[in-house]
Amino acid sequence: MIKKYSQWNGSKMIREIIKENRMKDKEVYFVRDELWLAIGQGSGQTMQYPDITRARSNKRGDSTYDSSVDNIVQWAEFHKPMKTNKDKNVFMFEIPVYPLIQGYSMGSYDVWGGDVKPIKKYYMIVNTFGVSVVNMFDNKKEAQAWMRSV
Repeated sequence: MIKKYSQWNGSKMIREIIKENRMKDKEVYFVRDELWLAIGQGSGQTMQYPDITRARSNKRGDSTYDSSVDNIVQWAEFHKPMKTNKDKNVFMFEIPVYPLIQGYSMGSYDVWGGDVKPIKKYYMIVNTFGVSVVNMFDNKKEAQAWMRSV
């Protein structure tokens, strides 16, 4: 008879460990009007953001619905936010914004060990209370004010 092990490494389930390892290796950054959840430069999932002031949610049927929100929430679980609320369900992350690079001969982003530095920062708020929502801000004070208002 084969035993099924539901736990490994203390109290973590095997499924949780696999998910954690998948998300730890991913980076989140902006290039032009796309938010990248990537495992390498030019390789990963993108969210179109022509207007960063428009929030995205995981509420199906809503005009703000984006299927990538759940992946951003999972990523947020395994990365240290720069700020969080007291209930630990709203997180703020600083996200680098890179210029568009045409081909690898032009270099690679510093997040992947390259020499291309970000041109600015955005601030991403991930709210996991109830319907998950991702908001982007180009101003840190605005992002902090929004966090306080939630």
